[in-house]
Amino acid sequence: MHPQINRKVVSIRPKKLNSSKYVLIGVMLAAALTLIFLLLNHFYFNIYTVAEGTIQKTLPADALIIKKEAVVTSPADGKLQMLVKPGERVRVGTPLFMVITDLKQKENYEKQISELQDSIKDLRDSLNSSIPLSVINKSINDTTKKLKDAIAQGQLDKVKALKSELARLMKEKQKQIQYSETNLKAMEKSINELKNKLSSVELLVNAPEAGMVSFNIDGFENILTTDRIKSISSFQLQSIKSQVPEREIPPAAGINKPVLKIVDNFSWYLAADIKNAELRTGKNYDIIIKKSPVNEKIRAKLVDIHENNTVGIFLIEKDLPEIMKFRRVNVEIIIQTATGNMVPLSAIVNVDGNEGVYLLEGRSKVFRPVKIIADDGFNVIVEGLKLGDRILIDKKGLIWKH
Repeated sequence: MHPQINRKVVSIRPKKLNSSKYVLIGVMLAAALTLIFLLLNHFYFNIYTVAEGTIQKTLPADALIIKKEAVVTSPADGKLQMLVKPGERVRVGTPLFMVITDLKQKENYEKQISELQDSIKDLRDSLNSSIPLSVINKSINDTTKKLKDAIAQGQLDKVKALKSELARLMKEKQKQIQYSETNLKAMEKSINELKNKLSSVELLVNAPEAGMVSFNIDGFENILTTDRIKSISSFQLQSIKSQVPEREIPPAAGINKPVLKIVDNFSWYLAADIKNAELRTGKNYDIIIKKSPVNEKIRAKLVDIHENNTVGIFLIEKDLPEIMKFRRVNVEIIIQTATGNMVPLSAIVNVDGNEGVYLLEGRSKVFRPVKIIADDGFNVIVEGLKLGDRILIDKKGLIWKH
């Protein structure tokens, strides 16, 4: 008889896992992938949102200011007396300065002229208020009244005598007036003669042109002229560097030496080193004069290009007295302005010979070809994107290797 053995049956079938554990694992995997994506985003690329912007492509250049200038010289040696101030606008014929060649003689002439003018004034006053003439006028009035009374009373003998007296008085009055007028004419003639003599020692110089007065004479006024703008060389652009400061007015002038100049500040030129840039004559360009009091863009017309496309001549028709004292300036010529969808230049990649960007769509990157419209070395204006597109910008130089 076999002994009875108690056996326990164990099922080898695996137990069912809780469904919530699957969800947890999925969430953890998604979080891990997201973390990896964020790490890649942080270490390898930035995300840039396309926005509208403007790019100005500029050409820095050295330039010379060329103005219509009339240098005014002294007609003689002598003491200089200015009649205008720097920066003052004058018309043709405006007195500018005087050169006094003989100061003592000038003072002598002026003294004589002043004395004669005082004598003329006194004589004119005496014609109306002097005692002799007033007495004659009173006698004439009295005699005239007596004559009327005698005529009314029929006193013929008395009438004849009164008429004779009245004629004598009138003659005396006329004689005195003529004497005074003769003296007046003589004195006026003497004054004119003295003024002519005065003008020979006090030389007056008038403005030959209309414009602005300047004392900044640098010696290039007869070299850098508006009628020679097409012959200005690139060598001159580089070699002329002097900047003459505002000089003080000298106390004396030398014969044929420059004293001042008259500048046409409404129309002037810039000769610029354009470095073979693709510019077009007849076109207007905006120019910025750097380190000057003028904080604005100046519209200028390119009127000539020469010296193998290295020298450009720009015409500016605007009153800018602040820069008229300058000869050499540094400028920026705005050669292109474009507005549109702007992205950083670092976002542009080349895939199989096509320029484009990588768009971020969800968690994927998608290549999108673009057309570059303008480039300033930092940003580009492109066609092929829309506002709000998110693009990837390579940081490490690893993402865009193909």
